[in-house]
Amino acid sequence: MSVSIATGPKRGISLKGILPDAEFLGSDDLSIRSCAGELTEVRTNDLFVAIMSAERDGHEDALQAVQRGAMGIVTERLLPVNVPQCLVPDSRIAYGQICQALAGQPSARLKTIAVGGTDGKTTTTHLIQSIYKAADVDSAIHSSIRPGSKLPNRARNPLTPPLLAQTLANMVMHQHSVAIVETGSVPLATHTFAGTKVDVAVITNLRGNHFETHQTLQNYRRAEFRILDYLKTDGIAVLNADDPGTYFALDDIKLPVLTVGIKQDANIRGKIIKSNLHETTFTIRAGDETALIRTRIPGQHHIYNCLLAAATALLQGIDLPTIARGLENVESLPGRMKHVKCGQPYPIVIDESKTPYRLGVALNTLKRNTTGKVFCVFNTPDDIDPETASRFGRIAERACDVPLITRPTSNHSRVLGDRLDYEPIHQILDGFTNPAKAHVMPDRIAAIEWALQKAQTGDSILIAGRGAQPIAQLSDGRWQLTDREVCESWLYGDSVPGIRTQTNIEPPAIFPIDHYRKC
Repeated sequence: MSVSIATGPKRGISLKGILPDAEFLGSDDLSIRSCAGELTEVRTNDLFVAIMSAERDGHEDALQAVQRGAMGIVTERLLPVNVPQCLVPDSRIAYGQICQALAGQPSARLKTIAVGGTDGKTTTTHLIQSIYKAADVDSAIHSSIRPGSKLPNRARNPLTPPLLAQTLANMVMHQHSVAIVETGSVPLATHTFAGTKVDVAVITNLRGNHFETHQTLQNYRRAEFRILDYLKTDGIAVLNADDPGTYFALDDIKLPVLTVGIKQDANIRGKIIKSNLHETTFTIRAGDETALIRTRIPGQHHIYNCLLAAATALLQGIDLPTIARGLENVESLPGRMKHVKCGQPYPIVIDESKTPYRLGVALNTLKRNTTGKVFCVFNTPDDIDPETASRFGRIAERACDVPLITRPTSNHSRVLGDRLDYEPIHQILDGFTNPAKAHVMPDRIAAIEWALQKAQTGDSILIAGRGAQPIAQLSDGRWQLTDREVCESWLYGDSVPGIRTQTNIEPPAIFPIDHYRKC
């Protein structure tokens, strides 16, 4: 979705100056102060950019845009309108360049760091900001999680050219010196960063993702690597040498690259000293310097995020002891590996696990620290493609002992007509070599309770797919039930006799289990 931007100077700026290679019809140039990439956002004297997208061809809206007051059109083909036209090869690229110009080219006045890749983007983004905070450098962040929030901000508007331009302009206005921007493959594929200049481009890893948009793995990887096109002349890429998707592309990258790794030879090396479900101790070696770091976020995958963040900070001249302090200051992230501690004799971890990779990471972290069985209650996100859903099934079958599949919904059940929609579960089962291993329990509350009842000392339970987001709306929506509340109610209830007296833990003020079980 595109929105208008109107932050240009009072006298306007030259469109030909922004797009010198464009062909102008009806005028030699246009002086512009605002633009819109969507018909509903067009106002009087706006420049309308006709954008071709998967949902709609904006060229079909040109006449209506003129009727709404557009003073000119940026287009990929000649249109039957009575206002000047600016013909360009790709209007999406032109839109990004125009938005950045109207915003005053804010990325040129900032140290701009872009973080892309399949997984770990959000964590790496926040780690980088934490390092800058430890170094007393004023930085600002644009991420899928708002700083200080309890939930990942999945409802945030997607990153678009005007949103990116306005965000960077606001960072300049508030006198931040560093901008850290998390980006996905879709904004890169649609040229959202056109006109933006990046100092450091971080690619965390590359795996299959967003096949519904990119269709093939090659297209997806091409989109992710597009972030390198926006590097400044002295910009540097930071890549994970242990990730096959980035490692095999190193020879083809004709730009300065700084690599990180634990297994492969790399510029910045990490070594895990000790790891369990609650913390990991590791070292970072950069040249002749080494720092010992203890993080409360478990898992080898997190060490890679730390290495990428450290490499980015080293490029900005921050010393290793300060980097270590910044990494240690990030003790948790919303939706990631949250422990439920109610005195039970086995660990329970709640993780958002929005991608197959995230599910695999969470399960492998538990598996390495579990002597018994690993139970996994999980679902896929809403409206993912069948291939990705089957990958959830393949990973669950391989990485856990007892997989329990629930429906992908925030309201207990998804209804099509008068029947429940079980297709997402069938798509998960397509990934199983032995579907008989899977326990299909569409009722998520019942699945969680079953796992809690069956688990024994030495086992572990992962409850994945929702994180801290509600799994049910009860009492006419006035009560939003979460995975954690189901666990706490069951564990503090009569189902585990003597748990309170054994642990001296007082239960929180929560509804009794029978209250919502009957709703």
